[in-house]
Amino acid sequence: MNERFTDDVRNKKIELNCTEILIYQNKGMCLKGYGKIKINSVGTIYLDFICQSAYNLPEIEFFSTKYPKNDLIAEQVLI
Repeated sequence: MNERFTDDVRNKKIELNCTEILIYQNKGMCLKGYGKIKINSVGTIYLDFICQSAYNLPEIEFFSTKYPKNDLIAEQVLI
């Protein structure tokens, strides 16, 4: 890494364009798309992701279903 890149990271001015991103779980869901890796004002690194295709999604309603329904049941813990 060069000094300019390091300074940009330190000063929270870095944005890395990613033309192809794959987010997956073994034997689970797979998301494909593109985006940017950014650093916010408090120094947190995050991915601004645009999903273009998704495979093996669980059959639940993401916006109205709470999962796990009971956090204390071991079978419902997400891995």
